[in-house]
Amino acid sequence: MISRREVLTRVTAFGSAMLLLPRVAACRAHLDERGGFLDLAAARSIVYGNSPFVDRIDVDEIWLDLSTFSDYAQSAIDFLAAHIGPLDGVIVGFHRLTCEGAIALSQLRTEFIHLISLHQLEADVASNLRWKPEEHPITTITLKEPLSSAAADVLACDLQGCQLHISVPSVGPSVARALSRHDHELFLDIREDQPCTAAAEALTMHAGYLLWLTLPSEPSSVLIRSLSSSATKTCCLRKNKRHVWIDNKEPLS
Repeated sequence: MISRREVLTRVTAFGSAMLLLPRVAACRAHLDERGGFLDLAAARSIVYGNSPFVDRIDVDEIWLDLSTFSDYAQSAIDFLAAHIGPLDGVIVGFHRLTCEGAIALSQLRTEFIHLISLHQLEADVASNLRWKPEEHPITTITLKEPLSSAAADVLACDLQGCQLHISVPSVGPSVARALSRHDHELFLDIREDQPCTAAAEALTMHAGYLLWLTLPSEPSSVLIRSLSSSATKTCCLRKNKRHVWIDNKEPLS
């Protein structure tokens, strides 16, 4: 197990990486006339040209920024997967993702992958987001619509042993129960609706050693009691009152 200091270092490092994401505004000037469609020509330009979508933060840190592409051709993703990398991070702005697209993304060699604009994530698509265990990146998934319990179950099971970040508008009890099976660090951002007491109690059963929960507003005393209901977990409300830290009660070595 890791120490609290190391966990906090990881959280801080992740936040720093997010701040270093490429400048989206500068990239918009280079979008094709179809308004953010990643086609094979664009993919070839990214690989072989001096592309604004490849952001070199420094000599040793390279990010691929696809955040301004809302849709894609499968041939383009296949081409990138075959010809680019290794990368430090990838930011993906697609609004939809097919099973074939998920398979191609899983072939990218990267330390971070951020799916920042998906409208929804079906369970069959989630099941194809599979990297080799030794190559699995830290994964961030932001959804416009709520996550289904089936998709949550797939993510929790398939991403065992891997850090996972999820941002959703709301979380119900069935989704909370599914996510609680995840066995590593889970960062869950609930943007719009506070979880009900049943969902909160399910989240406290998280199988991993750390759940970092971001709520849309300061939790009520009833919600705090629900989040503190586990006999084996410690619940700590952070300074800004929206972040809740839940981890194992046993001292971390």
